[in-house]
Amino acid sequence: TGKELLVFRQHTDAVTSAEFSPDGKTIVTASLDNTARVWDPVTGRVLRTLSGRSSAKFSPTGKTIITVSGNTVRIWDAATGEELRTLQGHTGPVNSAIFSPDGKTILTASGALGGAGNIGWDPTARLWDAATGQELHRLLGHTFSVLSARFSPDGMTIVTASGDNTARVWSAASGHQTQVLEGHTDVVGWAKFSQDGNTIVTASWDNTARVWDATTGEELHTLQGHTGIVNSAEYSPDGKVIVTASDDHTARVWNSTTGSELYILQGHTDAVEFAVFSSDGKTILTASQDNFVRIWDAATGERLHTLAGGKPAEFSPDGMSILSSGKDNTIRVW
Repeated sequence: TGKELLVFRQHTDAVTSAEFSPDGKTIVTASLDNTARVWDPVTGRVLRTLSGRSSAKFSPTGKTIITVSGNTVRIWDAATGEELRTLQGHTGPVNSAIFSPDGKTILTASGALGGAGNIGWDPTARLWDAATGQELHRLLGHTFSVLSARFSPDGMTIVTASGDNTARVWSAASGHQTQVLEGHTDVVGWAKFSQDGNTIVTASWDNTARVWDATTGEELHTLQGHTGIVNSAEYSPDGKVIVTASDDHTARVWNSTTGSELYILQGHTDAVEFAVFSSDGKTILTASQDNFVRIWDAATGERLHTLAGGKPAEFSPDGMSILSSGKDNTIRVW
């Protein structure tokens, strides 16, 4: 409906991360105020306060949470708020930390955007045992910061995106590099597998997104049309369509099989930082620096709702609620 249900106001600085638990019954947020908080999305009550700064993510079961502060990653019991273990080893800031689909391992990506020799020079991704906190593999090969690292849906493969203008594919079991995805002419800030794991989509500062064969590393399509940095690229649940978000104030929807542009989502007045499909694939959410989140009909490109707030923003697992965060340090549920 686009109706505002709740506003969470306890953070005292910008919200950097917000997501629903897998069952949709709680929300975890992280903020520059150095706290991560677990909330009840019905009452808006803070259930637990953890330490975290740039990111907070649930495990697939929702029983544990990982938070990131600088180069430290912490694992917490979601029910009690107890700190279980710390993952230490990165010498640069950790840009992302996620659980594997089975929840048994954690994947981190690191590196400041400065060059070699700068403080925080650690262009690695690392795999950790979620139960013990032990480092399992160090993914070595990138020559610049690793900005994103994600698992394939089956958890067997990893894709990393880097400031060295490449994405790379790795075996999760061995930590060995299997493919280098070369073709972008500027920073690759994003890389993600399709739901069947057969293809990868990357988003780059060269104003393009590209689709690759995940097994061979062959470039299948270049999604050209944006006139600014492409910040994100997401597959629809059925994998047939891709939505990209760009600094050119638009999001664009593409046929993933042919690479052809289907339509442009226009209306934002500043950079679109993120765009994603709902779990049923029927709607698209875009979050922009204009401090609005817009909801669109995925079939027609028609705008359905305009909500206050920006990134981080996301659908609940059932697609019935939406999270958005405001420049006033709030989180809103719609």
